[in-house]
Amino acid sequence: MQCMRLARVALCACVLLPALSSAGHPTGGHRAVAGYGIAADVPARWHARVLRGALHAATVPLPSERRPIGPTLSHRLGLDDIGLLLFEAAPIERVPFDSSVYRMGPARPFAGRDFRAHGAGPGRHSFARRNFSVDGRYFDLFVESGSSRPTSNRLAELNELVRSLEIEAGDFYPGRAAPARFRRAGGWVTTSSGTVAVGPSTYSIALASTVRYRNRLNEFPPHRTLERLPSDGIIVWMSLTADNRHPPTVHDGDRGRPVLRVGGSACGSFEGAQGVLTCSFRAWRAHQYHVRGWVVFGRTRPTGAQVARAREELARSELPAWPHWPDPY
Repeated sequence: MQCMRLARVALCACVLLPALSSAGHPTGGHRAVAGYGIAADVPARWHARVLRGALHAATVPLPSERRPIGPTLSHRLGLDDIGLLLFEAAPIERVPFDSSVYRMGPARPFAGRDFRAHGAGPGRHSFARRNFSVDGRYFDLFVESGSSRPTSNRLAELNELVRSLEIEAGDFYPGRAAPARFRRAGGWVTTSSGTVAVGPSTYSIALASTVRYRNRLNEFPPHRTLERLPSDGIIVWMSLTADNRHPPTVHDGDRGRPVLRVGGSACGSFEGAQGVLTCSFRAWRAHQYHVRGWVVFGRTRPTGAQVARAREELARSELPAWPHWPDPY
């Protein structure tokens, strides 16, 4: 297969290796990690892995794949450590995508001045970023240093890894994903975003409303619909997401079906939307997707009958089977 080297080197031949587990230990010399058309050479004493649509690399051991990578890795970085997170960002059907923020061509090497410190004190972390596009694929590259500026040696190692990046053209996420659906019931209007292509981020929406929905499905809060929502009206908005930045290997919400809880921190109001109550819900289907959604009531204090009606509609939702995450490579 032919690969494009993200440096001043032209095309090179490469073989895609299986994604390496976070349990692997660095060797005394360089080693390669590869998968999903993403490959890199890893400097000595660095830890790295390629997962679905993502490359994780750091000078410290990587967190388990079942933990959120960003905050967990950040807490592990010492003063002389660096963490690198590369995510593929692909357009999603019927969702706006701004490709103008991605620079065409390989990721540029980093300089010390690219790092911006956050917080106070000599031990504050600093951050740098690159957005780039190669062969029709889009990538966000985030780097975090455990100090306000990485040392020259660490910077050289980082740039060695960045220059070694190879991106192969092609579709490495085959398949389609069906949306959630609401079974028909009197007094409800239902719709969904339909079946979508699987990608590094897969996203679909299902909707049930007691009034005509006047917004696009991916618009939330739905201000135009809320303007016409009567006091006894209800909107149920649900999304299914399998994302390389927060994959469904990470527990989030109740396992199985979503449950509506009215009251407490789960409920509140939207800015600019007066007179309604919004309650969030979350669920999780291991290795398939996260379920997130909101139920909007047309009054700030819904009646018991109104809450019961919303729960009955949520119970009528049908959750599909999505390809296993990560898919067999």
